[in-house]
Amino acid sequence: MPLTQTAFEQMHERFKERKQVRSKNISVLSTNNPENILKLETEKRIAARKSLISDDENITLEGLITGNDALSINYLPRGQQVSKSVCRIEVKNEQGRTIQFATGFLVSPKLLITNEHVLLLKENCVKTNIQFNYEEDENFIPRADKIFLLDPESFFYNTHNLDFALVAVKQIASDNQTPLSDFGYIKLIGKPGKGLIGEYATLIHHPNKERKQISIRENRIVDTLDNFIHYKTDSLGGSSGAPVFNDNWEVFALHHGGIPKRDEKQRILAIDNTVWDPSMGEDKKQYDFNEGIRISKIIDDLETMNKMNKFQGESKEVLEDFLNLSNN
Repeated sequence: MPLTQTAFEQMHERFKERKQVRSKNISVLSTNNPENILKLETEKRIAARKSLISDDENITLEGLITGNDALSINYLPRGQQVSKSVCRIEVKNEQGRTIQFATGFLVSPKLLITNEHVLLLKENCVKTNIQFNYEEDENFIPRADKIFLLDPESFFYNTHNLDFALVAVKQIASDNQTPLSDFGYIKLIGKPGKGLIGEYATLIHHPNKERKQISIRENRIVDTLDNFIHYKTDSLGGSSGAPVFNDNWEVFALHHGGIPKRDEKQRILAIDNTVWDPSMGEDKKQYDFNEGIRISKIIDDLETMNKMNKFQGESKEVLEDFLNLSNN
């Protein structure tokens, strides 16, 4: 299920409002001049980004925003490691009928994050399958996937304003053998400043319900808003809920939707640049820009809810364990 019509219209409105800013940013990015690109950001965000770069990572701010392709060789195994925590979500209704596919990822030993428009209600979690290892190995042979069920009674929270859902996952797979810990988790960082305009965005996702894929390079952040971040990268239906990484393999956004590319008559274009028609299917739409929810804003929202004592008992413990991980 794509974004609701209301949510899509809100996103589209944000894109229209930022058209002039985005055009200016893209023009500056085309020069690939680090001094000019850094002027697109505030001093506060630049300082926050610098604070997250370790001295021993051999990474410079200038390299990040101009696309330095010379990365440490450990970039590849580090990416493979975080990819283990990314899964395909098969959302089922109470009758067990599949109603949509999406992407999600583990963010603590117990919690998974995806979009609110993927898990609209607690009831949507009951029969939904969480599928890890739905991918091919280095020999293009499908791996043995592992299916888990969600555990919304332990924890469930979603919000429309930031379009995210956080839910607990059962600790043992449906084979009654494989532990959830086999797939690790991706630590989220509550501090802002994980992605500046000009940096590259990488998605690990299950586009169009397919096996796990990676969208990498030629995908730059083009604008930052209070709660959202805009970037160019390849994505399709099924990518909703994917982690969006910087070159340090830190998640700076939760992917949730894209703006279709249009011609001069405002008709949506297909991936072959013809005019898109609904009969072609959603997977044939061509997208111009994508939008993700800033991770720092997601953490802020959860901390606010916790301070308001929205959660009690086990749910409060599960959330506080997650928040402690994200702030340390």
